Amino acid sequence: MSQVNKLIPKKKSRIHAMTRAPKLLSDGFDFFRTAPISSASLSSSTSAQLVDAAEQELNKFLGKPNNFPMELWNDNSRRVRIHYLQTNNHQAEQAFKVIMNLYATDLVDAYSDQFGPKANPLMSEYMTNDPLGEWQHPSDDTNIWRNAVAETPDGETNEETDATGANPGVPTNFATQLAIVQDKFYKTMRANMPNFMCEQCVSLMEAKIRKHDQEVAERGDDNEGVKKLRQGMRYKWKKYMTSVQTRLCVIALGSFHFLPLFTTMREDNTDLATWCSVIRSINQGIESHKHGWDVNPKSYAHCVRALPW
Repeated sequence: MSQVNKLIPKKKSRIHAMTRAPKLLSDGFDFFRTAPISSASLSSSTSAQLVDAAEQELNKFLGKPNNFPMELWNDNSRRVRIHYLQTNNHQAEQAFKVIMNLYATDLVDAYSDQFGPKANPLMSEYMTNDPLGEWQHPSDDTNIWRNAVAETPDGETNEETDATGANPGVPTNFATQLAIVQDKFYKTMRANMPNFMCEQCVSLMEAKIRKHDQEVAERGDDNEGVKKLRQGMRYKWKKYMTSVQTRLCVIALGSFHFLPLFTTMREDNTDLATWCSVIRSINQGIESHKHGWDVNPKSYAHCVRALPW
């Protein structure tokens, strides 16, 4: 090996590390040990505001994920993952996935502690598919409905009634607990996501939510106090994520996905299967970009506005 090669450490590209889904090794918090888009430490202070009943309710759910290392939680340069017009939309999407998974896992574990370990797989399955309770459950789901209407092989319906003769559409005890966990998850994310965003992002999203609450009130709905957090009244979480990714972040260019093909190095002692998996993940990132290779300059118009909406 030449002297030059000895001076070049064989390590994975940082660019590539941010394109793949994070490998949650050891304690599961390695995602937060990698540097975000900016290494600048941001102040966590916020301006004093009057706290209404809805904010007081959200404050009950404030807190770091279980077992989250304190050295990472107290380090803004590591904890804060979304920076205004610096983080790209793909990085923000990945941050949401990791953070939501951490808090959802904590809620499922708490449910398991209350109802026993056998309840964990079922709750975990439903929370994975529908963490916010936005799906309409089919009428034949016996986990959700006390006497679900099931279809027999000959095409007829078979009403499975319980001892009380309950009618279809009556939720099971599990469905009731699922709704409670899903409501807690929404409030947990609303309360804690600001901890992972820069101050400017937090301020803009708070303004967006206040505008939404005002519009709901103006249409005649009673959304005073904690009613702002109810289904149908509250600012939808999917809309929250979309607003952050499309309005507060820059657009990920094709190079964000393509450059890892040239910069990712195969580390010493990396077996062939692992290396193939790395290359496959890069290729998937390129394919997911789809038509984003043809960038219209007008798509960057929001980047030069004083406010993103």
